[in-house]
Amino acid sequence: MALTTDGRLYVWDGGRTPRHVSLGRGERAVSISAARYTTLAVTHAGHVYSWEEHWHTSWQPPPSRVAEVVQVVPTAVVLVAM
Repeated sequence: MALTTDGRLYVWDGGRTPRHVSLGRGERAVSISAARYTTLAVTHAGHVYSWEEHWHTSWQPPPSRVAEVVQVVPTAVVLVAM
């Protein structure tokens, strides 16, 4: 997974070609965190997005905004796999 300086996200699904992950119109990621199958991103607006990675298939679910979490201060996101 990679986060560019302008807030774009990329993932590699078991291949060598990166795939762009869109968070939605006007959203720019400022922080990312990943565990084995789940990824979180915090945007410049303080929104949190979550999605699962299915690196073993070509199907990828789109990120969804975590509506219960609002106005996150983008300092760090930590995701712990259990």
